[in-house]
Amino acid sequence: MRSFLIMLGFSLFLLGCSSKSTMKKYNHGTYEILLIDDNGFDSLSEMQNKALNEAHNYCTKKGKKYVFVSQRVKPVRTAADSTEVSLYFKCK
Repeated sequence: MRSFLIMLGFSLFLLGCSSKSTMKKYNHGTYEILLIDDNGFDSLSEMQNKALNEAHNYCTKKGKKYVFVSQRVKPVRTAADSTEVSLYFKCK
C-alpha cells in the first residue's frame, strides 16, 4: 500500500510539471493556444496534440467546427530555453 501511495504522489507531481497552456483571441475571429514546456517532460508531438485537443474542445463547446489557420514552434536550443507551440485557429 505504501509503494502505491508513493507512485501515486510521483505521478501527480509529474502531472503538475507538464506544459502550461493559455488561450487568447488573436485577431478577426482567430484564436491562439500557446503551450510552454519549461521542464522537458512533454515531447513536441504531445504538446501539439494537447493544443489541437484544446482547440477542438473550445470550438465544440461553441457548437462550431475547428479550422486550422497556422502553427508556430519554438524548439529548445539551450538548457535555459523552453519548447513553445502556438496553434492559431478559427471556429466556424
